[in-house]
Amino acid sequence: MKRSIFSSLILLASAFSCVTPQSSDVPQSGERSLVLVESYPFESGLDEPDIAKTSDVWIEMVKQSKAQIDIMQQYANIITNRSPSMDKFLAELKKAHKRGVRVRILLGEHMIPRSETIAASVDLLKSIPGFEVRVTDRWKGSDGILHAKFMTVDRRTAYLGSANMDWKALDHIKELGFKIQEPHLVKSLQAVFEDDWKNFDKKDNIVQNLPKNLSQSVDCSWSLNPCQAFLAVSPGGMGIDSSQWELTYLLEYIASAETTIDIATYRYKQIFWGKERKFLEIEHALEKALAKGVQVRLLLDPRHKPEYFTNLLARGAEIKTVSFPDHSSGPMTYARLVHAKYLVVDHKKIWMGTSNFSGGYFYFGRNIGIFVESKEIANKVSHIFKKYWNSSYSQVVEPSSHAAH
Repeated sequence: MKRSIFSSLILLASAFSCVTPQSSDVPQSGERSLVLVESYPFESGLDEPDIAKTSDVWIEMVKQSKAQIDIMQQYANIITNRSPSMDKFLAELKKAHKRGVRVRILLGEHMIPRSETIAASVDLLKSIPGFEVRVTDRWKGSDGILHAKFMTVDRRTAYLGSANMDWKALDHIKELGFKIQEPHLVKSLQAVFEDDWKNFDKKDNIVQNLPKNLSQSVDCSWSLNPCQAFLAVSPGGMGIDSSQWELTYLLEYIASAETTIDIATYRYKQIFWGKERKFLEIEHALEKALAKGVQVRLLLDPRHKPEYFTNLLARGAEIKTVSFPDHSSGPMTYARLVHAKYLVVDHKKIWMGTSNFSGGYFYFGRNIGIFVESKEIANKVSHIFKKYWNSSYSQVVEPSSHAAH
């Protein structure tokens, strides 16, 4: 995969050659190195029957574990009487430990003071005999947070996606991710976990000690179709260069677009967390794409204000928000929404990850994205995008008279 590197933060460029996995690490016959995984709001009618469900994948991964389970999550919200899926997942984690599997869980600190339920969930996990649970605010010194969401099992299989360790993320929120069995990608995710686990209590002079080949492109497969993929991380700097930084490749993907760009994200803002400083890299890249005649569509949460998008709408972008009615079991907070984070370019390549489109996610906090070149995967994700875009739950964002920048 040939990729040009550019970045407003770091100008260093590097290129990597593909690796050939050792035969002992290659997925066995019948396995796929990438499997698309989804959650969807129950009772919405928007599930994809041929896509694996997040809860099923998590539970099966834990069931198959033999030696080690490592989980990195923004937070945990596991105490409920409304989610058999979360109950089963937690039960399988306990069973895994009882049969000798090491269970390590790394959680972000910033959500704990905000929610009694989240604080109680952390206490519950810490109380389970044998579970190793750490809470980190490693990124606090740079005004960042732990926002990544992934799990590795036996250093051979991983999940990476938008789903938090939250019962609502399994049953009542639109999430997308991948189950990953490609050895280099799993190894790279494991390296991120080990670095953050080891340095969970260090907040000053942060240096990320990650492999130089972390963002190396590798061959993969999806439903018997060949693909190429690589990982990239955030935050930028702090020991990594632009060849490992997520924003570098997002901007490159947007710049490469010739016909279409479809974006789903929970949050889109032209600012950094709590700062006056503007974050305009993605906005400017989208404006350039629109100027070339590329169709740009954004699917967002309805909390966004129309004035955020005045410039994009004026240049021809199409924007919709999506929300869902309450579940029959009753109302719930921070649910019944689209939380998936992905970008599809020209029905050829996709980015999918844990970052929202706001500056802090790329510059200050821990996030991870996977970049994939595959017409088959891109077409499937585009199908999902169109399904939500055209659904009765979507609403067009009309232009505002207030400019965003």
